[in-house]
Amino acid sequence: MKEMDNLTEKLASKAILARHLFCRPIHADDIRKDALSISARAASIFLKNGEERIDIRWPDGHITRNPVIGRHGEHYLHGIPFLADEDCTGSLFVMFQTGATVYEAYLLQADEDIDVFHALFNIPMTHTDEFITLSTLDKMACSAITSCPPPNGETVSKTLPGSSAW
Repeated sequence: MKEMDNLTEKLASKAILARHLFCRPIHADDIRKDALSISARAASIFLKNGEERIDIRWPDGHITRNPVIGRHGEHYLHGIPFLADEDCTGSLFVMFQTGATVYEAYLLQADEDIDVFHALFNIPMTHTDEFITLSTLDKMACSAITSCPPPNGETVSKTLPGSSAW
């Protein structure tokens, strides 16, 4: 496996501290909308704290307060800034839950970044649009490629089965 880039290391370090992970590919029919459709199951996680809005911190540091709205059995996360850009089709939208209603979001656009992300978290390409609870094993694997300590002080091997050294 090639040397990890800054984006992969950043995502890995966020995962160590996150409660859950949400990811969803951006499709052509998402473009030019102010909202990203999400599954009812994902919406229930967003709304479980009785909040109708979540705070999202973006890579440039700004924070938005985004409404989660359900109508006629469909649910949407509103206020996603990049949906006006046609170049985002095929990208992967990734959010880490860092608090009850606080998230950090990223848009992975390069195919290599998306592939590394799926491999890092062992998420099949078809396993998106839902919340994934990050296990201790996931967090340990992430700590192996960052300078962050592993959760609960566990030791971490610098290689994963079937891979070369990270």
